[in-house]
Amino acid sequence: MAAAESYPEDLKYHSEHDWARVESDEAVLGITWFAQDALGELVHYEPPEDGAEVSQGSSYGEVESV
Repeated sequence: MAAAESYPEDLKYHSEHDWARVESDEAVLGITWFAQDALGELVHYEPPEDGAEVSQGSSYGEVESV
């Protein structure tokens, strides 16, 4: 069973369908339900390294799908 679609208000959303949950000086990153549905099956995911600094508007990882 798929998880229920939700859009928590504590997330910071980007127009490219990713989001960040900022807690103190750290952030948890993810992609929206729309992006997950559009991508389909993922074949590769390369996240930023733990502790890496990311800047708004710059690339921070890589996702490939079929």
